[in-house]
Amino acid sequence: MPTPHLSRFVAAIGLAFTLTALPAAETTAPTGAINGRVQNVATGQYLNNARVTVKGTSLSDLTDESGTYRIAQVPAGTAVLQVFYTGLDPEEVTVRITGGGTVVQDVNLTSAALFGKSQGTVKLDAFVVSTGRDTNAASIAVNEQRFAPNLKNVVNTDAFGDVTDGNVGEFLKFLPGITTGTDVNEGGTVTTISVRGFSSGMTRVSSDGAQLANTGSAQGNIRTFYFSQVSANNVARVEVTKAPTPATAADTLAGSVNMVSKSAFERKTAQFNYSLSLTGSSQNLSLGREPFVNDERVRKILPGVMFDYTLPVNRNFGVVVTGQSIDRHTDQALNTKTYGTGAAGASSANPYLQSIRFLEGPRLAYRRSLAVKADWRVATYSILSAGFQTSAFLNERSPIETVINAGTNATPAVAGGKPLTFGPDFTSGATGRGSMTLMGGADFQQPGRTRAGNFRYRFDDGKWRIEAGLDHSISIGAVRDSNASPPRFRAMAYSFAVPIRVQFNDLGDVAPRTIRLFDNNEREVSMFELRNYRLATAQSTYRDFTDTLGSGKLDVRRQLPFVPFPAAVQAGILTRTQERDIRRYNPVWTYTGPADTSFMAHSAYRTRADPRFREMQWPSVVKAWAAWQANPGLFSQTPAQVVATEQFKIMNSEYVRERVSAQYAMVELKPLPRLSLLGGVRRERTSVDGLGPIVDPTAVWVRTADGNFARAADGSRIRRAEAGAAGSLQELALVRKERGFRANRLYDGNYPSLHLTYHQSANLIARASYAETYGRPDFTNIIPNTSITELDINNDPGALDGRISVRNPGLQPWSARNLDLSLEYYTAQGGLFSVGAFRKTIQGFFVSSTIIATEQDLREFDLGPQYLGWEINSTSNGGDARVDGVEFNAQHSLQALGDWGRPFQAFLNGTKLKLYGNQRGNFGGFVRGTLSWGVTYNHRRFKVVARWNHRGQRLDSVVAALNPNGGSYTIPRTIMDLNAEFRVSPRLSAFANAQNVFAVSDKVERFGDNTPPYARRTSDTNTGVLLTWGVKGSF
Repeated sequence: MPTPHLSRFVAAIGLAFTLTALPAAETTAPTGAINGRVQNVATGQYLNNARVTVKGTSLSDLTDESGTYRIAQVPAGTAVLQVFYTGLDPEEVTVRITGGGTVVQDVNLTSAALFGKSQGTVKLDAFVVSTGRDTNAASIAVNEQRFAPNLKNVVNTDAFGDVTDGNVGEFLKFLPGITTGTDVNEGGTVTTISVRGFSSGMTRVSSDGAQLANTGSAQGNIRTFYFSQVSANNVARVEVTKAPTPATAADTLAGSVNMVSKSAFERKTAQFNYSLSLTGSSQNLSLGREPFVNDERVRKILPGVMFDYTLPVNRNFGVVVTGQSIDRHTDQALNTKTYGTGAAGASSANPYLQSIRFLEGPRLAYRRSLAVKADWRVATYSILSAGFQTSAFLNERSPIETVINAGTNATPAVAGGKPLTFGPDFTSGATGRGSMTLMGGADFQQPGRTRAGNFRYRFDDGKWRIEAGLDHSISIGAVRDSNASPPRFRAMAYSFAVPIRVQFNDLGDVAPRTIRLFDNNEREVSMFELRNYRLATAQSTYRDFTDTLGSGKLDVRRQLPFVPFPAAVQAGILTRTQERDIRRYNPVWTYTGPADTSFMAHSAYRTRADPRFREMQWPSVVKAWAAWQANPGLFSQTPAQVVATEQFKIMNSEYVRERVSAQYAMVELKPLPRLSLLGGVRRERTSVDGLGPIVDPTAVWVRTADGNFARAADGSRIRRAEAGAAGSLQELALVRKERGFRANRLYDGNYPSLHLTYHQSANLIARASYAETYGRPDFTNIIPNTSITELDINNDPGALDGRISVRNPGLQPWSARNLDLSLEYYTAQGGLFSVGAFRKTIQGFFVSSTIIATEQDLREFDLGPQYLGWEINSTSNGGDARVDGVEFNAQHSLQALGDWGRPFQAFLNGTKLKLYGNQRGNFGGFVRGTLSWGVTYNHRRFKVVARWNHRGQRLDSVVAALNPNGGSYTIPRTIMDLNAEFRVSPRLSAFANAQNVFAVSDKVERFGDNTPPYARRTSDTNTGVLLTWGVKGSF
């Protein structure tokens, strides 16, 4: 938030811009300008951020994304250009400058170590060029990081080879400070990321600098970006920024991710790249059609195709077209255990296995994307770019599930029955106190479509740089069940037909190996036959979400020629509007058909993941729905269920609109040859308008003219005639109003930052940065939802008038002060060794609060004056914490170890975090440390990439019931990904990829200080190995 002397700093920025309007001092020496393009002549790629320097002067420039550089005010006469790019050989070019003239000088770079001698003297071996192109991809990322004015990590999408399903998130999981998350509906691929231990909702994700609309979440009401809705083949590189500049958004408390799209100006000649593949899972590699849980037969090995076409029509116009269509089947097996402490003889130090849950969740995922981008150089210094992308995905999740519970009552339900007994390796439940249910898991399809368009203008003559952009994106998501294809119930409530006793024996780490059920006469009963169960209800929970984002920005930068050292000022403005519309529904029906529902059973499907349930007869939610359509008498809604359906619709209808405006100013200075400084301030203002439900149970009572309750002779309140009976639709219409509560809030702040870069030598760089950032409250915290309860005090002046439970749309964001230090060493071969430390000091966490309303409180909560003195239960800002961390990163060729190491590239990076303060509850998903390493062998026809990622213990949630230190944790795990490629020819390769080669499970432990070791493990999730095979090529 505001810092001391901020106004003086802003004034200084303004003064600097004013000075740009002053004429430069007259000089007698004539000057000219140089511009041109820098290209890697071996790969044909124009280079972004190549450094071009006029030898013997402080004049220099970094090339833009088209490889273009521009240097103004070069003294007339002979000049020598020094051109440098990480991983390529430096080049010097002599040019002749005339006063007032402009020289066009293109520069070709190469690497003798990678590609052999210059193309001008020796024809390059095609396999050498192909190998060198892959190796150079890593150097591109290193060069981007090297010349960035702030701390960031960059990954080039060619550096790691093919990744699973073209998922952008797969590129990021091997970067320092990155922790990836997977969604149960995605089948094991990366869906979300978090930076430096913070919630994924605190990480800002953008495309070409503009935030994208996203509805990947199954609930639709969170900020977290889901990478299932974007495609990697449209992306040239991905940038992860740890310390923002004033020119970038300040709502990046954790960090930000920016996907830079491909440009037609990146290449000199046209190129078409393609990939044809087959996808599968190690858990089922059958070539034929096999039963799926929706009673269809589907293929488990599915096709995929990706392509990108770059067409530079001429020097001034080009087009890039990319597309993807990939399908994948995966199987997920989930085993969950719950340990109980409430039964007689049990405690937190002596718990018993109370219940188990088994879920097998086959999934089908379909992804489609298409993107087009055109670049047009309308004048020498001006470029227009326009882009459009559309993506669609459909995830079908069709699980089978059972929950077996030994119960919490230790006393048998019948005389002479057995009581509950237990030990570390068994549980024998009490007679008649157990239960077994089926089909509580959610079966649905989750479709989504995202469309985005953007327009960019860039002017750069070496003195002025003007950039403007307009962006618009819309994402439409849903969850479908009864309105899916084919239609189905989301879940059905089956339970065992007779009272049972549950016995678990031979308890293992994952689940008991033996499960037995007994009736009240101690006769063993079969769990496998559907006729032994009774169906009570079925439900649907379909949802619709829309997220719309529109933004516009303008950035202006001016070199300061009158300053005796390189200097520039820059300012800009941005406006952004986001709208999120959420509607959820949950109709429930009562089953009224015959007791034996065997006619609803799957005809062929059997579980593959767990032999204990292989003989189970599983009900089919698709068959059940079809049977109901054929026989409407099978299901019906009770009056209470009709009311509950309408109530759920009212309470889950939400809308929010968020408007953001931002202005910034910054200076770039190089007062010493080795020292660069970038500093400035950004101001952001956010207004939030929200609509949500309001609940007023007292609306059913008659009121007098003065607002008090009207009362009968006996003092009781009088019910309104139109309120109908208790629990009726008429009462619901009075008590609950859909989107009946509106709230408007505004928050703003100033966010300064300062970045220092010191070149201790040509290859050794020290960085220090300070930045103030913030993290927005999630939509679930600020969309209005209000419940008003007026107490029947019968005119007692000393009693509380009533209570209001309300979300606080006025929650202020978390704020953070960020300090980063790093030391980076870049080698002549394009390698990098770096180490850094950082500190984040966070304030303004969200805490529960109870207050007696004052007039100011009523204004803050958008409540009327009649609620003065009422009790308000809500959430407010309070508390602080600190996160300290260290990071290191190394990536290099092994050539220094001898000729045998020439084909090898290796990397190693890690992050270690420590959390200070009593705020564990606000750090769900916090990971203390990560470590990634890998090696690439790349020589002529063969390329093999092996990568490992170790994720430390992750705090999923705090469990206060287990004592103050209790929590649920995902335990550490290490996974390995493997890519292999054989080059049939220089332009055709066969490849195979395996994600999570050893099928390592996600394991969760739930424990406190007193929890014994046997009771810690609570769940195990396994999705097997995700496999991809295919061919790829280019022409």
